[in-house]
Amino acid sequence: MIKKNGFISISIIYSFFIVIMLLLLLVMTTYINNRFNFTIYKNDIKQKNTEIYDPYASSDFLYEHLTSLVDRTSSQTAWKVVDEYGIRYQGKNANNYVVFNNEKWRIIGVFNDSVHSITGKKLVKIIRSEPLPISGVNANNLTLPFDNTVNDYGASLLKNYLNNTYYSSRLTLQSRDMIEPVYWKKGTHNNYYDSGLINQYNYEQSGLSDIANVGLMYPSDYGFASLASACSRSSNYLYSYGDCLPYNWLTNYVSEWTITPSAAASSMNIITASGNLGTTLITTSLAVRPVVYLKENVLYVGGTGSEDNPYTIAIR
Repeated sequence: MIKKNGFISISIIYSFFIVIMLLLLLVMTTYINNRFNFTIYKNDIKQKNTEIYDPYASSDFLYEHLTSLVDRTSSQTAWKVVDEYGIRYQGKNANNYVVFNNEKWRIIGVFNDSVHSITGKKLVKIIRSEPLPISGVNANNLTLPFDNTVNDYGASLLKNYLNNTYYSSRLTLQSRDMIEPVYWKKGTHNNYYDSGLINQYNYEQSGLSDIANVGLMYPSDYGFASLASACSRSSNYLYSYGDCLPYNWLTNYVSEWTITPSAAASSMNIITASGNLGTTLITTSLAVRPVVYLKENVLYVGGTGSEDNPYTIAIR
């Protein structure tokens, strides 16, 4: 009887053990299956979220967006985007603001390789909205001489400052990643003032060039920023840019450097505070507005280009 009871007890224990093992096996199988299904579900959700929330998935390239404005703004009279020796903004209150380097810059236009010499690229050219401030003192403009001895941007102190000190310490890493180094032309002509805007542009583009990340505007950039309907491109126009102040978004009411040398070896072409094209000695200290070209793969993310709602951009 004792043996029988012992046998029964052992059988019960084994049966209980087997049931426990089966339950554990069931739990483990369910866990593994659920874990597998959860992983699939999580990956599926991740993929869907990527498709839904990727802010750049449907973004245009910035140069494409700007080019499309030629047709879309053709009927406007205060400002517009036109195809005139590049895709350019013209008019006094142009919606061409863009956030770059956590600052407001303005878009000059879109240019092909005949201007910047980067083969096959359509690059967006932008200029800082305001002259450079003294570091840490936003109320005052930074004024710098062009050079002490030469009127050649490629060898100038100003180029050295903009492409070293300024580029390295005052541009963010993200901003530097967006910049395309290009060839900046340095052509001029003895009859610069009386040549007319189109000839001026051709003189600029016919000169030698230097590669750099940061440059300055050309005098023709300033001229083309005026509405063609209000400001003639003919001869004698260049000397009286000031007459076009009401129609020119690039006016800043300070005397500032351009990148273009004058015929005199010790002078540079400048834009005066009154909005005229002028010249001054390279040792003079003037305001500086950096100009850069953005890489072709910079994206238009949002904004209308107005001062209150500037374009936002990114690089994939």
